[in-house]
Amino acid sequence: KNTNKSNNTENTASNSTSNSSENKNKCEYCGQIFTENGCEDTDTGLKFCCLGHKGAFKRDFPDEYQEAKKNHDNLVSKRIESACEKPYNCTLDELLQVESMNIDGRQKSLSFEISERYRVKKDYDNSFYWAQKSANLNNSDGIARLGWHYIFAHGCKKDLEKGISMIKKVLGESAEAQCIMGTLLYNKLVTDSSNTPEDLWKKAAMNGSLDAMLKCGLYFKDKGEYTEAIKYLTSAAEKNYGPAQGELSRIYKNGTCGQNKDEKKALQLALKAAESGDVASLRLLADFYDEGILLPKDYEKAFDLYNKAAEKGNNYAKYKLGLYYLNGNGCIRDLNKSYELLKK
Repeated sequence: KNTNKSNNTENTASNSTSNSSENKNKCEYCGQIFTENGCEDTDTGLKFCCLGHKGAFKRDFPDEYQEAKKNHDNLVSKRIESACEKPYNCTLDELLQVESMNIDGRQKSLSFEISERYRVKKDYDNSFYWAQKSANLNNSDGIARLGWHYIFAHGCKKDLEKGISMIKKVLGESAEAQCIMGTLLYNKLVTDSSNTPEDLWKKAAMNGSLDAMLKCGLYFKDKGEYTEAIKYLTSAAEKNYGPAQGELSRIYKNGTCGQNKDEKKALQLALKAAESGDVASLRLLADFYDEGILLPKDYEKAFDLYNKAAEKGNNYAKYKLGLYYLNGNGCIRDLNKSYELLKK
């Protein structure tokens, strides 16, 4: 038996599910710090420097092993519960991890949520893949989102007729179908005298569509009905919907829509929205670094964020990148790149 383990015996169970950087790559058996070629016990989440120590820990410390397994099972159960009941509180990585567990009855809803996360990032290839997976599992929201992909050729070949047919198929049961149909009506891609975009967006929002809450917020904002706009945007933002958080951040940053200017609140919302990968919010957070609002002015961080947003097609970010290359802010000055970006 390796006696080095005895010094850590009392703390093993309490630390078994810890994610702290101090213990992340520390062998639970011998205490050795390692960065590569280690292994993890999937039943407990414990990390070891080698397979031999993984087996030795289970053999030499059976009580600690069972306690660690119990703690790990409890943690996994909480992740599953959170991902299934309140997916908006989970990161994309957490959703992917829970989905991979193949829990009966859970995959079709999780697949849709994962598709939505990729859609917000404008990673349309992955969004299409997960929408298709959700649709194949007969999730009505997944079917609607897959139809949206076909209509707008995001991650697939455009097929307007097929996309609209899919959305109409689940219109009575899917909040996302109601939201998308409202958008199609608004853009005159379909005609339907029995519904208006506002009616469909409000119905979809009531049925839980975060994108519909955003659509309602933007719709009422354009109409000058700011109380309604803030209500809908706040509802979506509280459920960690990045685009809604970003829109609210812009409102508080500029003091518009009847709201007092609140740069602190605006920054908090921008940080949350950028975490979701929302492209417009990446550009917005870059503005805070660019202007030095509540943050030290940092052209390198601003450049990185503008660049990420520009790669996803944000035109304002491209414009800012053009200026950055022109002046050499946060990057090596490059007049050719500046010209190419600014002429767009």
